[in-house]
Amino acid sequence: MTTVHGAFTAAWGVAPTAAGGEFGDHTRRLREEISDALRANLDRGFLEREEQFREILEGLHDVVWLTNGSGTRVLFVNAAYEEIWGEPRAVLYANPLAFLSSVHPDDRARVNETMAAHSTKSCDFEYRVVRPAGDVRWVWNRCYPIFDREGRLHRFGNIIEDVTEKRQIIESHERLVRGFTHDIKNPLGATDGYLALLEMGIHGPLPAAQEESIHRARRSIRTALDL
Repeated sequence: MTTVHGAFTAAWGVAPTAAGGEFGDHTRRLREEISDALRANLDRGFLEREEQFREILEGLHDVVWLTNGSGTRVLFVNAAYEEIWGEPRAVLYANPLAFLSSVHPDDRARVNETMAAHSTKSCDFEYRVVRPAGDVRWVWNRCYPIFDREGRLHRFGNIIEDVTEKRQIIESHERLVRGFTHDIKNPLGATDGYLALLEMGIHGPLPAAQEESIHRARRSIRTALDL
């Protein structure tokens, strides 16, 4: 699978590095390198090596989407948009806000507000896309501004990754944990109840040593139930 990291390494001969192994640092550095590469070529039209740039981005599985500074015109969006959104790129070129119509209704207002609030700064958030067939994809959207030499906002970029499989793995893990917790806590609760009856002397008075053992056992059970 071609990644943004690999593509821009090939395009500009610079590999983004992750400080301390943190993906957040990796993303920040990647944004800086994309911004620097674009800014260095803005004076020459769109991009000095536009053809190479487009060829590389067309092979990515992540959406790369570039607009003018005001967001009113799409300058470029790669084929990955069609894979994730399930609609032609021409729709987005014709209307830069067309992507919102496919955003899940429960996420749409948040997406609109987040992008409006970050019109001059970076953003990083997740939301759902409902494709024409009705299936839902989770995406991770990172956006970043590109400024010209005078510090004016000149372009705005988005890198959007389909994280549906990652979300499914996380949700499956959470269901497994909930099921395991349920299966463990129920018998522990029953055991604690039985030990409570023993403490109450249901079978007669307990020797001090047995009583202390029951106290310790119940404390351990209550600790486990609170997890």
